[in-house]
Amino acid sequence: MKEALETLRRPVILVVDDDKVSRTLVVSLMDKAGFETLAAETGSECIEMVRRKSPDLVLLDMNLPDAKGIDVCRAIKGDPGLADTLVVHLSSSETSSGVQTAALDAGADGYVAKPVDNMELVARIRALLRLRNVERSLRQELARRAELQSIINGSPTVAVLWGTAPVLAVDYISEGIRRYGYEPDDFTSGRMTYAEILHPDDAARISEASRAFFAEGRDEYVQTYRILARDGRVRWVEDYTTARRDEAGAVHHFQGVILDITERKRAQEARRESDRRFRAAVESSMDAFFLVRALDGEDGAIKDLVFIDMNRTGEAFAGMPKESVVGRRISEVFPQLKALGFITTCARVIRDGEATEHEFPIEIGGRPPRWIRYQLVPIGDGLAITARDISRQKRAEASRKARDLQDLRDQTAETMWQLAKGLAHEIRNPLFAIDANVAALAKQVQAAGKAAPYMRYIREHVKRLDSLMKDLLELGRPIEESEFGPCEVAWVIQAAMDKIEIDFPDAAGKLVVQVPDGLPRLRAVPGKLTLALAHLIENAIESLPSGRIEIRAERADGRLFLRVYDEGPGIPPALSSSLFQPFITSKTAHPGLGLALARHFAEAHGGTVTGTNRMDGPGAVFTMSLPIFENP
Repeated sequence: MKEALETLRRPVILVVDDDKVSRTLVVSLMDKAGFETLAAETGSECIEMVRRKSPDLVLLDMNLPDAKGIDVCRAIKGDPGLADTLVVHLSSSETSSGVQTAALDAGADGYVAKPVDNMELVARIRALLRLRNVERSLRQELARRAELQSIINGSPTVAVLWGTAPVLAVDYISEGIRRYGYEPDDFTSGRMTYAEILHPDDAARISEASRAFFAEGRDEYVQTYRILARDGRVRWVEDYTTARRDEAGAVHHFQGVILDITERKRAQEARRESDRRFRAAVESSMDAFFLVRALDGEDGAIKDLVFIDMNRTGEAFAGMPKESVVGRRISEVFPQLKALGFITTCARVIRDGEATEHEFPIEIGGRPPRWIRYQLVPIGDGLAITARDISRQKRAEASRKARDLQDLRDQTAETMWQLAKGLAHEIRNPLFAIDANVAALAKQVQAAGKAAPYMRYIREHVKRLDSLMKDLLELGRPIEESEFGPCEVAWVIQAAMDKIEIDFPDAAGKLVVQVPDGLPRLRAVPGKLTLALAHLIENAIESLPSGRIEIRAERADGRLFLRVYDEGPGIPPALSSSLFQPFITSKTAHPGLGLALARHFAEAHGGTVTGTNRMDGPGAVFTMSLPIFENP
């Protein structure tokens, strides 16, 4: 019953190390491997815990604050009540062959030099525990050979008992050898030697290691090698061999436990291949890839992160080689990220264990700002960070939005023009009828006396409304490409002056024109440019009860500039930002469409219209800038 309970319970491992970090890591590894774990910091605490808790195995550091690990091992092995406890030294500083030999001579059951693969360490511990169990079974069951045979033969391991020199003949081998296609009798009869089933590529190595084992007089060794099954299959095994000595200390047999670790080897190889492929994929990725670990402050909170690896794209992203980045803090390599709250976000992801993705613009290494999309994936006490430059995508999105907005504006403008065209048609017809009827009424009543001013007032306002409707139509109507043609600047200026003399006969004496010879031809719609310039002159006339208005033309930087100067009160500050919007004006008797029309016609020609107050005196200056085409 006691043996059954011993089999069912989890093995107890006592980890003895004065370094808290190392001790914690090993305890965590043992917990994950399914062992029950204990921990101690000193040699005296270790011995006391072995007495009270009876652990199955002690992982013992070589250097402790109060004793040498080798002395602690001697104390355990020298106590009859504790001697059955397995002791394995685990050390990173004392790893020489001499130290290991001394430790094994002192009674240690194993010696593992750091660093060691976690899976290998767990496997060794399990193997030692299995070996210890086998030894216990052998000691307990030697008197009952039949039951012992049944236990051994039912095990997936192969138990072997070899003789000593000269040939290491097999005195006993368990039935587990049948899994490789051989019979125990093949070896115990002397028809075969164990060396014959060794893989040819491993035979020399195993032979040399065995000779060294015998020469050094060690009692235990572990070897990993390949054997060939009868059908030619290659199997990996781990061989745990122990020397059995007589009372005089002479070796009379070697007992071994052979474990088939083929699947473990395949898993390791698959993992290495997977790691290799993953690394190749990461290195060739178009995304920057970084591995970082958290750096805790004195209060235990994450205060920064340290780079531990990166790919080639990451080097390009950082603008420096891996060697200059790994080991440094994020706040040193990318100081901009701390200001963006990136480290705080990383700390939250590590704490919550949930991946996240964000975008932000950032300037790195004096290069133009870039839009970056990054992902944070928690890995233990650190992160895997991927970053991709999405600046081109962002520019494309912005361009698409601008096009969509412009399309919407164009559609809205088209809709408004159609609406204005229909509205103008519906309004101008009644206006024409009103004007005609008022004219007829004036003749009938011989509009004289008191009636005459009212008749003129009605007709003036009808004319103003009709002009407003025409301006609205012009403001909304797009200019077709077919309307453009060669145009002389002098003709445009003269046509605008003629229109002003008709519409404002009293203003003719105020106008001064300064146009140099040799002005270039334009590719334009002459009538529209004439209206644009006329509206600018009209705006100056309405702003200026008296004074002079100058119209100047000049060529500079591949463009033509038409400027209208007045000596009026200037542009009110409140109107400076909305000067060219429809119906925005400081003139109470004007509909406010002249400047909007001037800008509309100028922009249709690829030009602009601006208005500012003059620097050389009172008044304002309005400038129409137009592109010059050498072959209009």
